[in-house]
Amino acid sequence: MQINSVVSTENAPWLSDFVSKFKNVKNINVWHTIPLFETSQMRDSGIKPLDDDSYKTLLLKTENEIKEEGLDWNLSPSGHGVRLDPIIEMKRRLNICFSCFDDPYIGVNGQFNFCPRQEYTASGVDVSVGFEEAWNHQNLRKFRKNMLKGTYPEYCGKLCFLEDRSKN
Repeated sequence: MQINSVVSTENAPWLSDFVSKFKNVKNINVWHTIPLFETSQMRDSGIKPLDDDSYKTLLLKTENEIKEEGLDWNLSPSGHGVRLDPIIEMKRRLNICFSCFDDPYIGVNGQFNFCPRQEYTASGVDVSVGFEEAWNHQNLRKFRKNMLKGTYPEYCGKLCFLEDRSKN
């Protein structure tokens, strides 16, 4: 069994006792942690991502407890060398966002959003016209072309640490 946990400032204290709470559960193979993707909804609710140092400390402590308990669990990612969510780290390293190409996202408002991390923004295309027409809407095509050129909106820098190459 794999357990996935999104880590935030809200649940980090509880997760720090994860090993002691679950050490007797059979069939746990992997505990996978993911730093919180900060969205406007999360910001409005006061829920924040854990800072890098606190996240690393949580992972190193958890690895140590897994070892002390003699458990055959894998922790993903490891606390050694971790900086951010692996997807965001890859985006930062390559300075490109691929979410708008391979992760079509229709929000709760019926809008085909430019970015799944921007659930509650007004920027999107009404999907009631059909998936293909919405996917090929000029606004979404322009957004994807700008992604390929490295021209990013401000929130791409804030959420995924992308550098707008048009400003260089």
